[in-house]
Amino acid sequence: MFCCWIQTYLLNFLYINYKVYLKVNETKIETKYSMINHQYIMSSLATQSTMSSKLFIENYKILQDAPENKDNRPSHNYHSVDLVTSSVTNPNFEKFLLALNVDRSGSMDARDKTGKTSLEYTIHTVKCLIDYLEEIKTNNPNINIKVLLNAFDDRQLKIGLYEIGKDKDSKLKYFEKINSIKPRGSTNIEGAFQAILHDELYLETSDTEKAHILFTDGQPNKGRQSAEGITSANPGGKQIYIGYGSGHDSKLLQQMAKNVNGDYHFVDNIENAGMVYGEIIHSILFAAVKNIKVKVNGAEVYNFKNNVWSNEINFNSFSSEHTQTLILRSSWDSVEPVSVNIIYTEISNNNTHSKTDVFSEYNCTNGESKEITRNLDVEKQVYRQKTMEILSKALNRDFTDVLDFKESIIAFEKAVKEFMKNKNLEDDPFMLKLIADIYIAFTGIDSYSGNAFIGSRLTSQGCQRAYQVSDLSSLRQPAESQMTFRSACLQRNNGFDECSPPATVLAVPKTLRQTSCYTTPSQQRTMRSMSQPIDGGDAN
Repeated sequence: MFCCWIQTYLLNFLYINYKVYLKVNETKIETKYSMINHQYIMSSLATQSTMSSKLFIENYKILQDAPENKDNRPSHNYHSVDLVTSSVTNPNFEKFLLALNVDRSGSMDARDKTGKTSLEYTIHTVKCLIDYLEEIKTNNPNINIKVLLNAFDDRQLKIGLYEIGKDKDSKLKYFEKINSIKPRGSTNIEGAFQAILHDELYLETSDTEKAHILFTDGQPNKGRQSAEGITSANPGGKQIYIGYGSGHDSKLLQQMAKNVNGDYHFVDNIENAGMVYGEIIHSILFAAVKNIKVKVNGAEVYNFKNNVWSNEINFNSFSSEHTQTLILRSSWDSVEPVSVNIIYTEISNNNTHSKTDVFSEYNCTNGESKEITRNLDVEKQVYRQKTMEILSKALNRDFTDVLDFKESIIAFEKAVKEFMKNKNLEDDPFMLKLIADIYIAFTGIDSYSGNAFIGSRLTSQGCQRAYQVSDLSSLRQPAESQMTFRSACLQRNNGFDECSPPATVLAVPKTLRQTSCYTTPSQQRTMRSMSQPIDGGDAN
C-alpha cells in the first residue's frame, strides 16, 4: 500500500513539473490523463511538443455570482475563454489565384469632397493591392500569386490575368489596362459572377487556392437580382462581397454571403477602402487555421450569427495572432465542469486536430465568491454579449414595438456608461466600441442605410475584426427617423397623433476609430500598406 502511494506521488510530481516545463516554454498541449494511461500520455506529450499546433485554448475565466446577491440573482454565471492562433509570418500556400470583380457602373462616377470618384479610389486600391503582393512575392520568391481582374456594369470588361512579380514592363502595361476602366452603364452582378465562373483558369484552380472578391456600390438592375439567383453562379473558392457607401443593397450582399458561407464587408467611406482590402488580404495571406468547430459541455456558448445560446459554434477561418473570445453561460448553482472541444484544420499542411480543455476550478455554492472580487474581464464580455444581442435584434427587426425596443437600448447604454464610470473604464477602447455599437443599433433602426451599418458592426464585434465603420454621416437621417417614430406612435395610439420624439436620445459617440481594439500588429501593417494616399505612392 505504501509503495503504491509512493508510486502515485512520484508520477504526479513528475507530471506537475512537466506541465511547468511546458508552460515556461509556452507550448500548448491538451491532455486528459489517468493513472492507467499516464505513461502513454507522457510519451504523447513529448511528441506533440515539436508539432506546429496553430490554435490554442487560453484564458478561461468565470464571473461567478455572489452568494449574498439573493434578491437580484442572475439566472446564469458567465464565463469567457479565448481561442488564440499562433503567429504566421509567411503565406501558407504555394500558389493562389485572386479574382477581383470591380463595379464600373455609372454610379461609380460619384465624387467625394476631394473631387475623386469612387472608381478612381477603387482603381487606386487595386494597384496598391498589387504593389503589396509584389512585396510579398519579393520576400517569398517560391510562391506564385496571380490576379484576375474583371470590370462590370451591364457588360463585362475582362482586364485579364497578371502574375505577381513577373516583370516591371508587364506590371506597367497591366496598370494601363486598369486605368482605362471608366464608369458607365447599369449593374449586372449575376453577369460579373458568370464571368469568373466561366474563366478557365479560375475553374481549374482548387477551392483552397483561390478567392473571389466582388466590389459594388449599387443595386443590381440587370440579370438575376435575388441572392439565390446570383449565387447560383457561385464560382467557388473563398467568397468576399464588399459594399461601397450607403447606396448599395446591403441586405442582398449579406444574404449572398450567407448563401455561400462567405464574408460581407461594408466600406462606409470610399477613402477607407484600402483598410478594408488590407484586412481581407491579410486574412488570405496569413491565414492560420480553418473549419473551426467548437463544442461546449457544462455550459452554453453565445452565437452572434443567429443570437442564440447553444453547445456549438463554428468559424470559417482565423488569421495570424487572432484572438476569438467565446462567451459562455451556465446555471448559477452549477458545479459541473466546463469542457471546450475544438476541431480545426491547419492551413499550412491541411492536418486536422482535435483538443479538449476541461475547467473545474469553481464551485458556485461554496460561498467563496464576493461581489468585489468578480472578474472584470468577464463582466466586460457580458456587456459585449448584450450589445451583440441588441445589434442582432435591430438588424433582423426582432422586436414587437420599436418604441419599447428603443427605450430598452437607452436604458442599457445608461447601465454600460455607469459601469464604465464605476470601474474607471471611460477611456477603455473595448468599452468605447460597445458604446458606438449601441448608438449605431439605436440610430440605424430608422435609417435607410441602417442595415449596412448594423450588420457590419455586428460582424466586426462577433468575429473581432480589425476594421470598423466609423463615418456615420449617412447613418443619421432625421426625417426618415421621425417618419418611423411617428408611424409607431400612431399604431400604438390607435391613430391618434399624441406623441412626440423621445425625450432621451443617444449622443453621438465622441470616439470613433477606424481600427478596432481587436486589430493585431500584422493586420495594422497590411492595412497601412493598402491605404496609401491616392496622390502619393501610386505606381503607374
